[in-house]
Amino acid sequence: MFACQAPTDIDTPRKKTLPKPIDSLPLTFSSLSIETNGETMRFIPLKAMFEIDTNSKNPLIWGNLEVSSDYVINFGQPRLFLSGLKLKILNMPISAKPVLLNAGDYIDSYASFLVNRGISAVWDQEIVCDSLKNRSEVSFNHDAQSKEIWIFLDAKIVANRVFIKDGNPATIDSSQDELFVKARVRFIY
Repeated sequence: MFACQAPTDIDTPRKKTLPKPIDSLPLTFSSLSIETNGETMRFIPLKAMFEIDTNSKNPLIWGNLEVSSDYVINFGQPRLFLSGLKLKILNMPISAKPVLLNAGDYIDSYASFLVNRGISAVWDQEIVCDSLKNRSEVSFNHDAQSKEIWIFLDAKIVANRVFIKDGNPATIDSSQDELFVKARVRFIY
């Protein structure tokens, strides 16, 4: 007779999400800069709530950021177009070293991007970055003297752009395209 072990009995490393420290410090949103494919874009912050624990030697940060494009979308853009961005960070040490989101020890921290892919909003797609095709990394700069924290997000998005072929609205085609995103967010406390 054969038996297998229960998944809870297998010795594997487990990452536990740390509870929010009691003495957390809320951050105040200050500024935002986002570039897509090298062009600076205007975005409106819809949600910007972050907190830090500054009592430890290596402070932790957690929170949510959600922004939306300030541009009127011209369906039929020649390239992928970033319409919105969401960033969730859970109990991550504040470090200048870039960390891959939605992978490894930070599987609960992620970035997702609302991408306009072409001729109408029907083709819009929310893309959650992973460790394979669509990657995003986050790093931080903490200046305790100035009481400011910068969040740096760098991402590469790969998706199919949808377009009308040869000017005939009845003929829709697609091709693979890339969108490079650089976001810089400043918080003060």
